[in-house]
Amino acid sequence: MSDSSTKEQPFVISISGKTFAAIAPFGTNRVTPVPPVANQLYTLSRFAYLHTQNGQMILESPLAHCQVILHDGRSLAILHALSSAQTLTQLGNQFSDLPQDIITTFLSWLLGEKFLTATDEDGMLKEEPSLHLWEFHDLLFHTRSRLGRHNYPYGKSYLHLGKTEPLPAVKLLRSSSRIPLYKPNIQALMDRDVPFTRVMEERRSQRQQGKQPITVEQLSEFLYRTARIRALKTAESVEYEFSDRPYPSGGACYELEMYLAINACQGLELGLYHYCPREHLLCQLNGYTSDVFKLSCQAATESGLPQVLIILAARFPRITWKYRSLAYSLILKHVGVLYQSMYLVATAMGLAPCAIGGGNSDLFAHATGTDYLVETSVGEFILGSKADS
Repeated sequence: MSDSSTKEQPFVISISGKTFAAIAPFGTNRVTPVPPVANQLYTLSRFAYLHTQNGQMILESPLAHCQVILHDGRSLAILHALSSAQTLTQLGNQFSDLPQDIITTFLSWLLGEKFLTATDEDGMLKEEPSLHLWEFHDLLFHTRSRLGRHNYPYGKSYLHLGKTEPLPAVKLLRSSSRIPLYKPNIQALMDRDVPFTRVMEERRSQRQQGKQPITVEQLSEFLYRTARIRALKTAESVEYEFSDRPYPSGGACYELEMYLAINACQGLELGLYHYCPREHLLCQLNGYTSDVFKLSCQAATESGLPQVLIILAARFPRITWKYRSLAYSLILKHVGVLYQSMYLVATAMGLAPCAIGGGNSDLFAHATGTDYLVETSVGEFILGSKADS
């Protein structure tokens, strides 16, 4: 586990021996105050955010190489005032009980670390052009899941070892309605399958699907080739169960689950299913409910509802039990890896695959009865027969 601990001592702003605020560098870059211009309007950056940590109020930003610890309530009040554009003079008038040099020093650190943004008289932000295309949540996610702009624990930590049992590698079967699936001969496929380079070159997102739906045998082969469990083992150092599957997963966590909303599949009833990768079977969770229909509608194309909507859900504790700071970014990487595997297998099989840009995780949790904070959808992929030429 990486831990980029602070190398610089915090800079403390004090009034009469009491701490007003403290600037705590992450130690990755030198932090420097920039004196504010007297008549310039400033506002709190749209990337700045407040949160509590260990009983303290913390100001952070993905643009900063430090965090600001707010000890005095008036420092928080200044930040509130800066939600609209203010000059140094205006802030001095509003907080006349504070010495002017304290306000100036506080603003200098905020300005130097880009917690503040200069504005013109019309309220237009004078942001760096490179920030114009960034949204707050995207930039924060980028910086907090990488090293460089924070000093939080990073990587494999086993923080919850001895406190919380890790989730097993295989999710327990939730339904007595179980459908065994056809298993293809992998050795035969290795000998005669479509050449890899041809599959790579012919891979396309195909939103048009054929009039004749995909068959349950084709779906069975697709699931077996992309997501079955090939082996299970337990680590000797910690009680954590691992699995081996056709696609890679960081730390062999394999937190992703496959759910299938079936709208048209020869040999399979319509409804919502969970794929069980160890037994290679489908568990039917629901019939064709309104939730299944709504989930399918969100993935509809010019051909109408997808024949099969594959929903990738993450069992978050499989990752968060083991990793810190990069857990969710790992999940999204795994979604991309599995997408590519599904694309290639579908292409080799002559099927029509297409990844979907997003979906409704709340609706999925309602449809499946999962706890949104424990397991919900993180990716969607449609599959069907190839459209007629």
